[in-house]
Amino acid sequence: MNTRVIGIRSIFAKLIKAIKWLLISLVVLLLMAFVLESYLKHEDLQKFPPPGKLFQVNGHKMHIWCEGSGNPTIVLDAGASMFSTGWRWVMPELSQATKVCAFDRSGLGWSETGAAPYDGITAAEELHQLLEKANVKKPFIYVGHSLGGNLGQIYYQHYPSDLKALVMVEAADPAMLINDLGEMKDEKIQRGKQITDCGVRCFMTSFVSSIGVIRITMAQLEIVNNPLFNAQALAEYKARTNRLENLHFLAQRGKYLTEIMFQNLDGNGFGDLPLATIYSENRGELLGVFENEEEMFESRKEDLVAWQKTLDSSTHSLGFTEIRDANHLSMVMHQEPASKVSERILEVFQTVAR
Repeated sequence: MNTRVIGIRSIFAKLIKAIKWLLISLVVLLLMAFVLESYLKHEDLQKFPPPGKLFQVNGHKMHIWCEGSGNPTIVLDAGASMFSTGWRWVMPELSQATKVCAFDRSGLGWSETGAAPYDGITAAEELHQLLEKANVKKPFIYVGHSLGGNLGQIYYQHYPSDLKALVMVEAADPAMLINDLGEMKDEKIQRGKQITDCGVRCFMTSFVSSIGVIRITMAQLEIVNNPLFNAQALAEYKARTNRLENLHFLAQRGKYLTEIMFQNLDGNGFGDLPLATIYSENRGELLGVFENEEEMFESRKEDLVAWQKTLDSSTHSLGFTEIRDANHLSMVMHQEPASKVSERILEVFQTVAR
């Protein structure tokens, strides 16, 4: 046989053998990563039990954490991917004056995922039932940060007599957000589009989480590991967000964001409900969404116009409060600006409790 052919066959055989061992090594590494991550997830469950209580709502368990005593109760609703732990700087200050409760929407924190749809109306219905199960007196003061502020507005549409006041901590302008999402997709957002299951996205999320990629990524992200965050809140956020149930919910919930904004726009005003808006001085610096200060200033003017329109839809507007030296996240997650947010919430409390 030709020496050259024998040499090629020998090289090919060695290459096949090398690929085989590489694949075996990869499988072993993946199995080791899977076993280690499974152990760490189990440890997270043991280290971070729910600070509050779980109640059965619509066939699944929901978490609510209450401190203090008094009336009216203040109910705290966190931003899009955050949950009750995000209020750890705020709750101690509010609970000195009255009863305060932070809850986890379905699929977040210590709450189980309920059945679809994951829209604003479902969130309102579930919160209404959760508060009844937890014996939270009504009417209460609803405080919502970011998406929580939009959900608070939807809650009022369906349960107006439940609310004593509504405090919106830098809620999104629904019309502006719908427009921005359309520009990102280079299409006009149409209401009523069928929402499909997350499919491949959920499968890939499960895979990367099961081998520790999500845990490693979260450990490296500067936005998640800010030293000014409450240490307990940060640890709980990492542990509970890395659950497969939570990750699947977030992958699916994003598809309902535009519908939540449309539902927000369905509102017909707030009657004489006391309304207050709290916003941060540097809202856009968090994600670097503005190219320069002028662009950020123009966006802020648009925000103020939209928020003023919302405040004007009530005959009892309590106006704006700006939190200096803070951005969209730090205003509740850093102690100093969170303390200023607490002060303003307590001012609203004192106004409506008279």
